[in-house]
Amino acid sequence: MQQPKPERSEAHTIDHDSTRRAAKTALAALPVSGDMRRQCAKTLLAYFPRSGNTRVVAGLIRRARRTDLFEIVPAAAYPEDYLETVEQARKERKTGYAPALQSRVADIAD
Repeated sequence: MQQPKPERSEAHTIDHDSTRRAAKTALAALPVSGDMRRQCAKTLLAYFPRSGNTRVVAGLIRRARRTDLFEIVPAAAYPEDYLETVEQARKERKTGYAPALQSRVADIAD
């Protein structure tokens, strides 16, 4: 028997949105110095997007830190429903299952 999905309150959504905005603002304000650019020239930022927000934040970090960017995309898509995705991820972690990916980083040594 399937458990009913918990309802999200409007207050939860507002708090979540304001937290997200604050994180984006903080990341966008990170200083970019010449020294940091030289230090991070060989940095790869790999991210697993649940929504467009993760992609935006990864892009902000990439620009601020001059990194390469790699989007982790599973071969089989996760459910659209957030709670179903969380449950699937819990099961995968518990069993040690690593889902197949659409692509991999070609040569991390470069």
